[in-house]
Amino acid sequence: MGLFRKLAELIVEFPEEERAAAQPATAESEDVVAAIERIRRDLEQSASPDFAATEQEEPAPAEASTAQPAPASVVPAETADEPIRIPKALSVGEVYDRAQVAQEGAIDVYRVEEMLKDPEIADLDVPLRARMVRMTLKNMGHELTDLLADAGRRDQALETYLQYLMRRVMEVEQQVQDANAEIKREMDEYMKARTAVIEQNESKLLRVQQALEEYRRSKQAEEQRLFDIIAPFVEEGQNPVQIDG
Repeated sequence: MGLFRKLAELIVEFPEEERAAAQPATAESEDVVAAIERIRRDLEQSASPDFAATEQEEPAPAEASTAQPAPASVVPAETADEPIRIPKALSVGEVYDRAQVAQEGAIDVYRVEEMLKDPEIADLDVPLRARMVRMTLKNMGHELTDLLADAGRRDQALETYLQYLMRRVMEVEQQVQDANAEIKREMDEYMKARTAVIEQNESKLLRVQQALEEYRRSKQAEEQRLFDIIAPFVEEGQNPVQIDG
């Protein structure tokens, strides 16, 4: 017969008077509240886990090599881009491991959870099961405050990691904004430089077009001059000079 079943039989056999006496007294409740307050103060004074020291990064996605080299006329940025480190989010279990919440010889809340769900006492109401588990823990050398302390350490670790991850997200957000602003500045400079080249090319084309038109006018004037010089010496239609229209 399991320990829980033995304890259940003992409790079920209590007379009504003894069962009433076995209920948590007001003084005991006050002791628990005081213990919780003490645990809270201890947690506040304890050193917070250093998640930054063991942070892992998300693997960078593979990028296709489609970028073309920048033209020589574009001046590269004076400083190299800082790599944006993306933190790999930890699972709850990993947070507990990094925070080292499990202490040697301490009670584990998950062990207590298993005890509460034990099939041998599954048909009992929750308060009675809790009393039985508490009695079992006491027989194992653990107090209720040990359970509360373990739960408190875990909750603190979860909250500390949340605050750390939120801070890292803000850092990544700022890095992304700065990197994108730098890229935009480089793009603006690149477009400005390339626009200047386009304007220079257009200017060259305009000059050569103007030169062509000037030559055409000069050619037409010279042909007219030649035609007029030869005209007195030849019959109409026999002038060798052809004047373009």
